[in-house]
Amino acid sequence: MHHTYPLFRPFLFYVSGIAASYGFHCRFSVFPEWRIFVPLILILLLSAAISAHLFFSYRNRFLFGWLLLPLFFCFGWFSVQCRFQEGELIISRETPDSVRCYCAELCGLPELRERTVRLDVRLRAVCSDSVRIPLREKCRLTLERDSASESLAYGDILWFCAALKPVAPPLNEGEFSYARYLFRRGVVRQGYISAGRWERTGRRGGNPLMRFADGCHRSLFAMLRDSRLDGTAKGLVTTMLLGDDALLDPAVTTAFSKVGVSHILCVSGMHVGILYMIVNYLLFFMERDRRLRQIKSLLHVAVIWAYACMVGLTPSVTRAAVMFTFVAAGGLFRRKTHVYNSLLTSAFLMLLLRPLLLFETGFQMSYLAVLGIVSTQPLLQRLWEPAHRLPRYLRDVCAVSVAAQLFTAPVSLFCFHYFPTWFLISNVVVVTFAPLVIGAALLYLLLSFQPLLADLSAGLLNHIVQILCDVVTAVGGLPGASFGPVAPDGIQLALLYLLLLFTLLWLQRKRVRLLGMAMFCLLLLLADGVVRAAANRSCREIAIYAVPHHYAVEYGDARSTLVFTDAPELLQEGRFDYFMQGSRLRHGRPMPVCALQDSLSDNWVKNGGYFQFGPISFLSLNGRFYTDSVCGPVCFPDYLLVGDSTTARPERVLSTISPGCVCALPALSPSRIVRWRDACAMSRIPFVAMGESGMLRLCIDRQ
Repeated sequence: MHHTYPLFRPFLFYVSGIAASYGFHCRFSVFPEWRIFVPLILILLLSAAISAHLFFSYRNRFLFGWLLLPLFFCFGWFSVQCRFQEGELIISRETPDSVRCYCAELCGLPELRERTVRLDVRLRAVCSDSVRIPLREKCRLTLERDSASESLAYGDILWFCAALKPVAPPLNEGEFSYARYLFRRGVVRQGYISAGRWERTGRRGGNPLMRFADGCHRSLFAMLRDSRLDGTAKGLVTTMLLGDDALLDPAVTTAFSKVGVSHILCVSGMHVGILYMIVNYLLFFMERDRRLRQIKSLLHVAVIWAYACMVGLTPSVTRAAVMFTFVAAGGLFRRKTHVYNSLLTSAFLMLLLRPLLLFETGFQMSYLAVLGIVSTQPLLQRLWEPAHRLPRYLRDVCAVSVAAQLFTAPVSLFCFHYFPTWFLISNVVVVTFAPLVIGAALLYLLLSFQPLLADLSAGLLNHIVQILCDVVTAVGGLPGASFGPVAPDGIQLALLYLLLLFTLLWLQRKRVRLLGMAMFCLLLLLADGVVRAAANRSCREIAIYAVPHHYAVEYGDARSTLVFTDAPELLQEGRFDYFMQGSRLRHGRPMPVCALQDSLSDNWVKNGGYFQFGPISFLSLNGRFYTDSVCGPVCFPDYLLVGDSTTARPERVLSTISPGCVCALPALSPSRIVRWRDACAMSRIPFVAMGESGMLRLCIDRQ
């Protein structure tokens, strides 16, 4: 394998180093000045590899490679540790809540939201006591949307006044970690800037190529925004062609997500592949001569990177452009390229530049989809050999869809918890219509300067988009459009991919040992599921979720779940799923039932803000506190929940109520948290600030 795929082993060791460093979160606590030892370790390994190559005999030549491979592992490890160390240094700086003035440069494309504009900026300086202190760190800003903020472009340099704070970690188990998401992009602080608290200097910095790409993107977006297309077509075309969803109707996004084809709304490798296919068909006459084939490869690369500039050189398009560039390079240098080597080279190059890109879902799914198509599509195509062109086309489209879904489904379930059951029908529609939409959109842009031809092409594009939306909506209306929710953990995800790997190898090589390994992985997967289900069924738990401005207490086991909340309408609308779904899926809990009225049961009691599950009782303190209304068991709750609407003094409340523990909900202000903490300390009552410690989970009993 090392002769056919020479980069496989270095890539594997480098990725292993990145994953090990990120997974173990090593901080080199034994050696604080670990930077001194990193060059020494790398130099020793390199010296050993060179010595093995120069002085050992030919029989021991393999030692050179095996001594060189740990060097890639160490390089991956320390490249991640450098980013951890940099983030820790930024967070450890003094970051007061007071507003300070900063000078920053836009290092990304602005994202327009309904009421705000989101920017990634690189700080250049901060003013402290009339002294300008140089800085070099990345942060995320949210500006109030107006005409000035909408006109910001990549490279603009601006002054602003804001209080930059570290990004808060998630407060609930299984909740999406926005802090980790931003950290992978080098962002550890964020801030909000209202209108009038910032100004543009008039100077521009940044990469000239990125400024050119941003200008192209803005010009084409303005052309499509002011075009003759109708509303739906305008939003869908700008999203599919330029990756800008500012004009897209949310109903269209929901319809495409429901049937599992939302990837068409994110400009990625599929769109670059469609453009590559269109150019390849248009230049079919260049296949006759060797020199013309080289020119054709150059044109492929030029068109792909021109399109990447049109989109604004976003990471997803840049990944695809790099991958297709390596594929086209084989034709340019008269070499037959192996697609696996092209995938390895492009992935290796991008991970060298950004190691934490390995943990981004877009990076994983794009490369897994291409890997699945390349490795599995030929096996699926051999199952049926139709004689006519239309059945052959349907066979090829279905084979591509199934191959891509096989490799991306585990990651999709791990991240999004749902799987589209009608993906085959919807992907046949998308693969058929996506080239038509992109080709018609490019045709419209070329003919936009001729009014008559522009009207004809706009009408054609409107009809294509309308048919596509109607078919997607019809597929979404079929029963059982999605399967879920399902949430495999890391072990189950690894077992799923091992099962897939050994099954594919067995289908290719027909060895019984590979089939046995696949069956062993399947048995481990089933055993793991049975053990987890039994553990979840045997435990009744209470979960107190950290929900902003409200409380939500969940009680139950794997058979039934009940939720008490002060906002039942929000729970029924699914507004709390963002905070509760991840934890519920991890512990195998079903969809909860909301207790709307006061009632009494064998296992629980609800009376206004007082509720009890088995032996554990709760009292929610919201609004004004009346001493006369408190009597009986309400005076002795195990947990007292203090919300943001509580106006009573803590000393007065604790003189009447004797809780076992006081829980401050996340919306409680910092000053009131301090008052409640001091009052609890004086009364010797445990105090928990859920905005700092996160959700609470209590196990009542094990059945």
